Amino acid sequence: MRNLSVLLLLFLSLLFVSKVEGQLGRDLGLKQNYTNFYQVTPFYTLYYGFNHKTSEVNVAYIWDLTGSNLGWMAYAPNSDDMPFSDVWMVAKTTDGKINVWDMKVGSDNIRPVLDSVEDIKINNTVVNTTIVIVEVHRKGNTTDPNDAVISGNESDLPALYAYNPSSPSGPTTIAKHTDRGHWVMNFVTPASITNPVTVQSAFSSTSPRPTSGAVAREISLLNDAYTLSWRFLNTETIEITMSAKTNGWVGFGLGSSMLNADIYIGTFSNGNAQVLDYYGAEDQVRPTLDTAISGQNSVLTSSGKRENGVTTFVFTRRLVTGDARDVSIDPNAQTNIIVAYGGSDALNYHQNRNPYSVNFNSGSLDDSVSETTRRKHAAHGIIMAVSWAIFVPLVIIMSRYFKNIGEPWFRVHVAFGLLTLVLVIIAFAIGVSMVEGPQFQQKDKVRISHAWIGLFVFIFVIIQVVLGFIAHKMWSPERTHTPWFPDRIHHWIGRISFLSAIVNIFLGISSLNDTNYTKYLAAYGAWVGVLLIVFVVLEVMRKKKSN
Repeated sequence: MRNLSVLLLLFLSLLFVSKVEGQLGRDLGLKQNYTNFYQVTPFYTLYYGFNHKTSEVNVAYIWDLTGSNLGWMAYAPNSDDMPFSDVWMVAKTTDGKINVWDMKVGSDNIRPVLDSVEDIKINNTVVNTTIVIVEVHRKGNTTDPNDAVISGNESDLPALYAYNPSSPSGPTTIAKHTDRGHWVMNFVTPASITNPVTVQSAFSSTSPRPTSGAVAREISLLNDAYTLSWRFLNTETIEITMSAKTNGWVGFGLGSSMLNADIYIGTFSNGNAQVLDYYGAEDQVRPTLDTAISGQNSVLTSSGKRENGVTTFVFTRRLVTGDARDVSIDPNAQTNIIVAYGGSDALNYHQNRNPYSVNFNSGSLDDSVSETTRRKHAAHGIIMAVSWAIFVPLVIIMSRYFKNIGEPWFRVHVAFGLLTLVLVIIAFAIGVSMVEGPQFQQKDKVRISHAWIGLFVFIFVIIQVVLGFIAHKMWSPERTHTPWFPDRIHHWIGRISFLSAIVNIFLGISSLNDTNYTKYLAAYGAWVGVLLIVFVVLEVMRKKKSN
């Protein structure tokens, strides 16, 4: 009797699943059976299911033409990253035809290419002025080494989606995706709704979301050297993926700067990947483990991989951890984040870092914070370099080597001296506005040296101008020697300030969060070399003339 009850229950369950599969997508005229669906965007939705009788995977691509033009749309099953992925692509080529391509991505992670064996078959195509529907199927196991194996029993199969509204002329002219992200396929649990979309309500903002595989978001940062993606596993937990073009550590933080930021850093130790929870300490040099300062490690799970010069870490944490040193994540609010990576697994100084602001729910990115910081750094550096590498050398050259031309030397000396004062004050103010936390308490030797030398040079410039004004008022054509006060002190403070500023600009360039800083150092070093040659030549000429 008990066995009979079990069999009856099993029969009813199968009947229910079949009924749901049979209903899902029928309002759109879909012919294959589907278990679930995933709404990628308001105009792009994927239906999927598995036919256990034929051991085939069924996929329906649906694109609302009223929301966006169709170029190409694709998905890659059993993949959480582009390299070596199995790509199923539907494309509307420039000749207006709908094509289905079985493709693969190599280790170069650049553009998918056609698979040598075409295993994807078209079952149904609907194209009109409002919608494009393409139904395809493929064996779950094709025995093709380039194809992902799908059994139909997966409830958490990772997958990628991507698309671009621009139509290619063929499979070799596919433009880079305008959007890409992750999701999770569930072949076991049927969708809880049977009418998710209709042509009339085509993918409106109020369309229901899938019950499994929450919407994933992905953004490219640091000039495409860093990729950040995330998805909400449930109402309490978020999964974050951080990937960078490096063989070193990769970091992500919640905050506008390192100061008091909630930071997560992934490293490899003895081949094992780990992501740990850190806190942005006040010295801003090396973050501190939360567990070392009476906090908790809020990372629930973590994993990672490193291949072909790209390091990726995935970790989960709660939106609200309860740790006082952690930053809570409000999915609907604009949240300040910082991202960075290093050249090795040792937590050395980052190769590249920038702040951004992102909405975790919509995926909208605001990089104005990063752009403002970059512009401030550029303005500060350019003004200081022009002042000390062009104007100040001109001031020195006129006063030391061209007094014989009469009064014009003095006018040039004063004009460019005052201009330098104004520019230095402006650049100093910009530098102060970029200070994050206790700048003069940092442990980073380059940055602390740059800060202290910059402060002393700024003070010396003001003293120098004041002494120059006093020297001008006290000057007499009848004096027989140059007095120490204020003239010689004015001369020596000028020399010390100039040499200190030249060195400090080298330090400032070295502390940049820019992978091109070595090029800037080389260019600046070459200019300083030119100045040195000019001063040596003029000094030799001056000695000869005096002799």
